Amino acid sequence: MPPASQGPGEDPLIDSAAQLAELADLVARGLVSPEEFELQRRKVIGDAETSPPFRKETDRD
Repeated sequence: MPPASQGPGEDPLIDSAAQLAELADLVARGLVSPEEFELQRRKVIGDAETSPPFRKETDRD
């Protein structure tokens, strides 16, 4: 029997990047406010105060 339906962020098979991509899509479509996106982002990746800063990928020679 399949598991009961789970809420967003509770499915261990969905990684953080996929969750953030889905949220970004909802913001782009006007279904989620940027403020709600930020709240959900913090839940997905952790509090901004304790998370390491985002690092851009750079081209390495």
